[in-house]
Amino acid sequence: MTFDAVKMLLEENNISFSELHFDSVAEFRLHISPFAYTKNAGTYPVKALVITSNNNHKNIELQFIDENNDGNYTFVDLYFGEYFFELFDCQEEFLQQSITDEIKSVISNEVIVIVANDLKKGKLIGDQIFDKNEKDGFGLPGFEKTMQRLNKRKGFVAKLIGSKTQYEIYDWNSYQCMIK
Repeated sequence: MTFDAVKMLLEENNISFSELHFDSVAEFRLHISPFAYTKNAGTYPVKALVITSNNNHKNIELQFIDENNDGNYTFVDLYFGEYFFELFDCQEEFLQQSITDEIKSVISNEVIVIVANDLKKGKLIGDQIFDKNEKDGFGLPGFEKTMQRLNKRKGFVAKLIGSKTQYEIYDWNSYQCMIK
């Protein structure tokens, strides 16, 4: 999908947004997270459509690149904070609906994201998304189990090696940061 087509899609769904411009994919990734992997990031210019969240920390961002440097920006992926939905593999005929569905689920506060970053190494460890409507490991029970694990004290090995992990836990309305 093109940049203008997605702007029209957001407008049709009464979703407010702003635009950001970046000189490269690496610059965009570092905007999303200071722990982003940028080694093989493209040098293409990037535009982003930003939907500001109620949590005041992590927004929805739609990334577009101009691969041919001709001013035609095409959709790459949808992010909620550092979490990306991997819509780059979505078939074109389903992309519009997928974008709309994912944005609406985030704005409706139906998902929770946990992102873990290694502060000593300065890199992303991993991320997870939980659907509040699901009743399995990918829903609230899985989220609650993960939070119980995160709230436990550091183990002996973690204390010994001095690991330092940042956990960001957020949904549309709230944001929490834990360092362990």
